Amino acid sequence: MLAAQQPTPPVDPPKNAFPPVTLPEKFTGYTHPRHAIHRALTEINLDEIEKLDEQFATATVQELKAIWGRFSDQRPSDGQILQSSLAYKVLLSNLASKDGQFAAESLCSNEDCKFAASSFSLVMEAWAHQDAKAASSWYLDDARATLRKSEKLVAGQRFANSVYNHLATNDNAALIKSIDSLHSTQEIWGAIEGLRSSYKESGIESAKLLVELQSLETNSTAAKSVFEFQKTADQLKKLKDVDLRNDLHNLFQSEMQPTISQP
Repeated sequence: MLAAQQPTPPVDPPKNAFPPVTLPEKFTGYTHPRHAIHRALTEINLDEIEKLDEQFATATVQELKAIWGRFSDQRPSDGQILQSSLAYKVLLSNLASKDGQFAAESLCSNEDCKFAASSFSLVMEAWAHQDAKAASSWYLDDARATLRKSEKLVAGQRFANSVYNHLATNDNAALIKSIDSLHSTQEIWGAIEGLRSSYKESGIESAKLLVELQSLETNSTAAKSVFEFQKTADQLKKLKDVDLRNDLHNLFQSEMQPTISQP
């Protein structure tokens, strides 16, 4: 009688198959199908993205630059909606918080890439949150006049909100004047939004801001329209009748549409 054949015990993979020496070195092994980095770049897995974000947040700026430079030929191509796009945006936002100019200029050199267009506002927002003065000085410099007119790379509403909110003081003549340098409706909207918030926190009457906006040469009409739109929107929020509030908001928005578009 033949003895029953014993099942072959499973063989565990080596524990140190992918030693995490440094973050850039971990990225070099990302092509292995079992590697966490590979999974994060090829599958829609938010847990992996969160883990990457934690790693990037504690990495040095040199490590983040090394990762970005190493994968210059493997970044998401136009039209791709992949996990890799999310991973690289997480990488860029963390890099921007440590070296905003490097991250911004990296995208400027690839202006025609859709990935750059979709990531630029995230980079500028992260930079402004970390260092509003440096971010605004770079973006509003005369050397970036062409960039500010770009329809592809737009710093965005949140960037402008953060910059103008953080930099507002009792004497905002120069800051107000810089609104004339903005070309994007989103950025004008964010700038006024940030200034209104700062004035409110400082106990300054909003009427003072409206007077200051009238001194603008290029964007005076747009800025005043945004101001009045936001002010009315705030008043509508106080109405308890939800249906009436929505009806009035829609009516007001349609009336304002020829002058300024809400972002």
